Amino acid sequence: MNENSSSQVHLQSVEEVREQRLSIPTKAIFGFGDWLNTITYGMIGAFLMIFCTDTLLLPTAAVTLLLSVSKLWDAVNDPIIGAIIDKSRSKWGVYRPWLLFGSVPFAIVGILVFAPIGGWSQTGKLVYLWILYCTYMVVFTIYHIAYGALGGAMTQNTDDRGSLYSYRLGTSQLLYWMLSSTFLIMVSSFVARGMRQDTGYFLAAAIYILPGIFFAALLFSKSKEVVAPPKSTKLPASQLWQFVIRNAPLLMCMAGQFVCGIYMYGRSTVMMYYFTYYAGNANLYSLYSFISIGCGIAGPFSAQFIMAKLGNKGKCVALGTIGSGLLFALMYFVNCGTQPVLFYILAGISGYFNGLVMASVYAAMLDTIEYGQYKTKVRAGAFAVSLCHFANKLGMTIIIALIGVQLTTLGYIANQAQNDAVLKCINGWFTLYPGIIGIIIGLIFLFCYKLDRNTYYDILQKLKAEQQSEQ
Repeated sequence: MNENSSSQVHLQSVEEVREQRLSIPTKAIFGFGDWLNTITYGMIGAFLMIFCTDTLLLPTAAVTLLLSVSKLWDAVNDPIIGAIIDKSRSKWGVYRPWLLFGSVPFAIVGILVFAPIGGWSQTGKLVYLWILYCTYMVVFTIYHIAYGALGGAMTQNTDDRGSLYSYRLGTSQLLYWMLSSTFLIMVSSFVARGMRQDTGYFLAAAIYILPGIFFAALLFSKSKEVVAPPKSTKLPASQLWQFVIRNAPLLMCMAGQFVCGIYMYGRSTVMMYYFTYYAGNANLYSLYSFISIGCGIAGPFSAQFIMAKLGNKGKCVALGTIGSGLLFALMYFVNCGTQPVLFYILAGISGYFNGLVMASVYAAMLDTIEYGQYKTKVRAGAFAVSLCHFANKLGMTIIIALIGVQLTTLGYIANQAQNDAVLKCINGWFTLYPGIIGIIIGLIFLFCYKLDRNTYYDILQKLKAEQQSEQ
């Protein structure tokens, strides 16, 4: 039987958990296991809307409806898929098989979302995108939830979880930095060689996405689940509901993920519009991404030390959201065309704080699994992760819908000079509005998040005692 079978997982004592440390190569491999998540979701968040409106020439209202409804579908299926994954058992563990067998369809569908269908009829384009994008949301959810829950099964050491997710989000920022800084350059190079723009998007998508299959297989082969799953695979809806409503740290992590959805993907959606129309130079997108996301790489990697020093991951979330929120709001009053130095300084510093948010809110999410287990006697790691992803996608869905509706209402016309109301809307959603939301959420985490290191290990000690008595 495989070493990850639940029957051979050693029940660690709290002392053993505290002493456990994953190796740096293991953390690095775990980080690169996020390749498919980061590249496909980052590509869709940053480029799909403008690909649809300005390359496929689809109406903004139709694209907004497509993205909003499919994101809502994506959010709804999160807890369903999370519960299914938690109920699964195999000789390879609970979560690892989903990564191995889910990576290939995930990659293929992610590439096909950017298929060269520019010559199709408007109806044909929309039907194709509805089918492919909704399918993408399912395969993305399967991989993303299993991957997120795997971190909680690899270690129960709260500081090591912080370090593991610092590697994950640091690698994710690095990959997104590479993507956002070079993707449009690659598309433009294909177009310069005589390709249609939609074909350029398609080929670039394939080049960026396909390596993710290798990294998923590598993570499967090198990771190990050390937390034994519950013997029972029954997870009644009533128990799952209790797992949520009695889990205050989980509810707060969901709020943090909601903000991440607005920061990471909502701002990404409007970013191309900001530089194309508000700044007047689409090429500035690559420069902004290079600076902002480049500085953001330091955020997750330093987050592990800040979380360990503070002993409370919620305070690190607060530091990141309040810091980035204040800087985003300030950027509303700074014109990147007339005040470029100040603008890019703010972009770099806010990128760093944004990186802190990403790493700390994901790391905090894992500790809510044991908290919920202690409160309800139910261990539902994938379900907890799925709810945080639900909140993340809800934030993305709401901001995409609001941006799309406002742009349409205010008179946005693709590839034309925009009126003042449209430009103000674009600037607001890129800077001021996400900033205000971030500050509010940060203050809530600062004063209300109570699951610190000592509380977590007290809970873990009680859980271990209960498990010992049942053996």
